[in-house]
Amino acid sequence: MKHNAITLKTICTQLGLSCPQGHEDLEITGVATLEEAGPSDLSFLANPKYGAQAKASKAAAIFIKAGAEIETSAIQLQCEDPYVAFAF
Repeated sequence: MKHNAITLKTICTQLGLSCPQGHEDLEITGVATLEEAGPSDLSFLANPKYGAQAKASKAAAIFIKAGAEIETSAIQLQCEDPYVAFAF
């Protein structure tokens, strides 16, 4: 789903999350599943069994459970509940 662009910093601020340094101005224009996400999309990983999808994802950023470690080129946004954060 495509929307107007919003910066990663704005998303993090609205959710009370720490924005990874150097990525504050990254523009997010949509949300998508890990498999369908493109380079300006935001996605989430709520279940670690989908870690391979996160690794292969082209998402710009992915919400992940705080303390989790996943292998992905996407910016990882750590939060308590990735599913709830994504629904924002």
